[in-house]
Amino acid sequence: MTLAVMLALLLGPPMLLGGLGRWRPGLALDLRLRMRIGMSSMLVFTGVGHFLKTQEMIAMLPEALPRRREIVLATGILELAAAIGLHLPGLRRRAAIGLALFFLAAFPANAYSALAATGLGGRGALYLLVRAPAQILFVFWAVACAGPPRRRREVPATTDRDPESDPDP
Repeated sequence: MTLAVMLALLLGPPMLLGGLGRWRPGLALDLRLRMRIGMSSMLVFTGVGHFLKTQEMIAMLPEALPRRREIVLATGILELAAAIGLHLPGLRRRAAIGLALFFLAAFPANAYSALAATGLGGRGALYLLVRAPAQILFVFWAVACAGPPRRRREVPATTDRDPESDPDP
């Protein structure tokens, strides 16, 4: 159920806002902005979940892992911060790339939770057949939110020629 809500929050706003833009062209929003709104919606949901369902989130982590409560609360804060960072031009790229890395790092916890049948993270290996592609979607979506790669400004090459000895002044 949680994964379905996450996907609805991720995909719903971009689709609804895209439809609104086609219906009323003056309200059209850039695709990347719509994607950031969807990602932020999902992150607010999951980030708040770290505080409302702390015990369930702790159960998603192996017992051998130290400071599980602190990890759960810290990642909740990171998700909420990333939801905001995606909309701040100076932080957008860093937030998006950080999210992609976070989603990659969080997958083992989701896999552990599914295989250990902790409840919040799904039940059994079958859940992983759904969760793994969704996690890949989250990674690629976060990268897309970062925008196109920045172009490096080309610096004109300097030469160490002596203008006096140049035959073609």
